[in-house]
Amino acid sequence: MTAYFELLSDVVRLDRGALQIIVCDHANLLPDGWFQDAVIGNWRPDAEGNRTALIPLDWLD
Repeated sequence: MTAYFELLSDVVRLDRGALQIIVCDHANLLPDGWFQDAVIGNWRPDAEGNRTALIPLDWLD
């Protein structure tokens, strides 16, 4: 998994950040700083049950 995410990171870096990659995964699994810095959001309920979404829920109205 680390090699896979390193490849994605390298591709984004080569494109000077102009490319955005959205990865749907079940775990925030790498503790490495470069990985954590790349995580913009986790779209699942937090400890209090508050839910965020990739597409804001009010857009669906």
